Formats: sequence, structure tokens, C-alpha cells
Amino acid sequence: MSIRRPRPRSMIRFVWPICVLLLPALVGAQETEPRLGAKEAAIEAALDQETVFDFTDAPLSAVVEFVKQQYQIQIQLDNKALADAGVGSDTTITRNLHDVKLSSALDLLLGELELTFVIRDEVLMITTKAEAENILSTRVYPVADLVTPLDDDLLIGGRSEFRVLIELIDSAIKPESWDETGGPGVIKEHPKSLSLVISQTYEVHREISTLLKSLRAVDRRLAEQRLDAYAPVADGDEGLQLKVYKLPAIWLVANPAPLGNPNAPPATQPATVPAAGPDGQKPATSPAAPMPQMVGGMGGGGMGGFAVGRINPAAATELARSIPDLIEPESWEGAGGSGVIRAVHGTLVVRQTADVHRQIRRLLQALN
Repeated sequence: MSIRRPRPRSMIRFVWPICVLLLPALVGAQETEPRLGAKEAAIEAALDQETVFDFTDAPLSAVVEFVKQQYQIQIQLDNKALADAGVGSDTTITRNLHDVKLSSALDLLLGELELTFVIRDEVLMITTKAEAENILSTRVYPVADLVTPLDDDLLIGGRSEFRVLIELIDSAIKPESWDETGGPGVIKEHPKSLSLVISQTYEVHREISTLLKSLRAVDRRLAEQRLDAYAPVADGDEGLQLKVYKLPAIWLVANPAPLGNPNAPPATQPATVPAAGPDGQKPATSPAAPMPQMVGGMGGGGMGGFAVGRINPAAATELARSIPDLIEPESWEGAGGSGVIRAVHGTLVVRQTADVHRQIRRLLQALN
């Protein structure tokens, strides 16, 4: 018979703050690509690969067979639509292309015949541009990272950011194709899953995917700039450098307004955790403090809503306490080393070696 030993309280006090701080990283690691079936995803992956087209007076049917065999995907000709447009499978094509994506090669090759392609019923369908305008499909786009940004020290409400993103999409991509302007396309938010549900033509879906990827690329560059430390103030003993780091977007707020009732009383203010003293030693005891509220919560509505509140400064204190335990513990003042870390006004002020600074930067990037 085995006896389970209780987990030491000191270990619980250490592990729990780290788990809380890592939750934003888990949220940021969620999927960002549209949710597709396995066969549709395989076709999209093939379209993103580079190809070589070298056709001289080749019938359209031969081009289709080449792509089908080369990329192991199902391709069909929309024979009725092609016949109505006067294009047959024996229509000849001459095109020489190298080192371009398959999607771009097909655009150039088919465009001369006023044809295009869509993904429909788990196959790549070659049809006319006119017919493609009548073929709608629905896709779900995860956009959590685009609708929950931080503006200075305020966490913006999720629904307002949905509106901004939706307005950007339907105004920048074929405005006449959306239902508000008489078109067939529909775009709706799904707050519970932090996703957009969009019914549109395949051409518009391609443009939406490109736009969202571009927005994320910009966000990544801005995040890197925010995480950049100021230039070293001076090199001190043992090659130590002083740098100041801004914190990543940690979703911990103090006094959030209860969801759905902005006039309700605020939540209990988490007790402030005392920072390390000048000698680097932590207080022997500290009063138990309630855990800060996580925006949206982990149960009930999941991440379906967002309150507005101030960033909790205790998050910076927890990082300042945890980093010396995680990165080169013997190099910090509390263990007899020369490294110093302090939480100051939402930043981390660190005096350490270049190698430790690199490890801190990687940790902050993982938490962002």
C-alpha cells in the first residue's frame, strides 16, 4: 500500500504563481489559421508550395493531371461552367513559371482563360470567374490575438475590438461583396471562441487570410520592440549590464468590472506582495492574498468576455521573484551572486550578465 506524501507548501507557493503567469503564453499559443477539414487543409498546404510550370500548347486536362499527380490532391473541372464559357478540357495552354507558389501559378495560368479555382466539396475545382462568385463557403477564423490587445495599461473589451476588426475586413476587402452593401458575404463574431465566422467566396477568403497574416506579422514586430531593453547604462564589475524590460501582455487585472454589469461593485483588490528588500532577502512571512482575477475565467463562459481594468502590479513582483529561481539561481544577490532584479512601475530593472539577459528576454517573449 503506497502512501501519498503531501506536497510541501513552499513548492505550492512557488509553482502556482508561475502557472498563472504561463497562462497568457498558453492562450497566445492557440491556433491562428482558419479551421478546415483534413482534405481542405491538404489542398491549402499544396497551394502554398512552390512549383514549376513548363507547358507549351498543353491541353487544360494535361495541366490538371500534372498538378493532381505532383501534389496528390483531388482536382475537378467544372465542365458545365467551362462549356457555357466556351472553354473545353482540350483548350491549349502555354506557360513557363519557376519557383512560384502553386496558387500564384494557377492564378496566372487560368487567368488568361477567365478561369479560377475554388476549394469545394473537398476538391480543388477549376471553374469560371463568374461562377466562382456564386460559390460561398463558411470558415471559422480564430482571432483571439487580434481582438484582445493592450492599450497602454488598459485591457480593451473584447467586443469593441471585434467591431474594429470586422470593419477593417469588410471595408478593405471587396466592400461590395458583403451583406451590408447588398452582397452575399456575411461576417459574424463568436465571442465565446474568440473567432470570426465568415461566409464568402473563396477569393475573398484568400484575401482575408492574407490580411490576418499581415496583421499578425505587424503585431509580432511591435511586440519585439516592446520587449527591447534600453541600451545598457554601463558595464560594471564582472561584465554586468543594467537593462530595463517592459512586461509582456499579462492578462491579470486589478478590480475588474464584473462581466455584463459595469455598475456592479469591483472585485476584491489583491493584497500587494512585498518586494525583496535591499539585501535581496524575501520577507519570512507574508499575509495570504487572494489570487488576482483572470480575465474571462477558466470556467462557465470560458474566454468569452473581457472586463476593463488596470494591470495588476503584483504580476511584475511575481516575475521579479520567479526569474532568479528559474534562470541561473546562483548568480543573483540572494544566493551570493551579483545579479539584481527589481520590479519598478510595471517594468523589470535587471543588472546581470549578457547571457542571463538573453535568457530573460526569451522567457518574456514566451510569456507575451
